[in-house]
Amino acid sequence: MNSIVTLIHEAIDSECTKSSDLINGDCSVVIDVHPEQSITVDLDHSKSPIDINSTRCDFLYLAEVSDVGYVIPLEFSTHPEKNFDTALKQLQAGASFVQENISTTRNLCFCPSLVTKKLSKYQWNLLRRSKKKVSLHRCRQPIRRFSCGIRMSKILEAAEKHHRCA
Repeated sequence: MNSIVTLIHEAIDSECTKSSDLINGDCSVVIDVHPEQSITVDLDHSKSPIDINSTRCDFLYLAEVSDVGYVIPLEFSTHPEKNFDTALKQLQAGASFVQENISTTRNLCFCPSLVTKKLSKYQWNLLRRSKKKVSLHRCRQPIRRFSCGIRMSKILEAAEKHHRCA
C-alpha cells in the first residue's frame, strides 16, 4: 500500500512543494519537524493541483510517523471572524483534494487548521462553538485555530490528541 505522502506527491507538480517555513502575509507556521515521509504543498502556487481560480486552502502538510498519517490543511486568515465560512470552504477544498488521492482515513490524524493573529475572547468563542466541520471521507473534524508563529510540532501534537479518525 502506498503512503499518503507518496500518493499526494504523485498527484502534484514538484514545483509547488515547500521545504521551509510557511508564510502568508505577516503570519507563519514554523516547520520544526522533518519526518522522512512528509510533504508540504503550496496550493497558491501557479502549478497547484487545484485550479488557481477555484476555492482552495493555502497549504497542505502531510506526514507519516510510525504508521500514523497526518493530513493538515492550513488556511491563513487575517479576519477569521468575518470570513469563517470562506475559510471553511477553503479547508474543505484542500481536504477534498486529499480525498481524491487517498482511499482511507484508517490510522490517520486529520486537523483542518486556521492560522490567525490574536482574536478577542468573543471572536474566539464564536469560532470555538461553531458546529461546522471539514470532512475527509467519513472523518469529520472541527476547525482548529492556531496563532501565527506556531510550530508544526504543536499542530501535529494537537492532531494526535484531538483529531484522530477512526
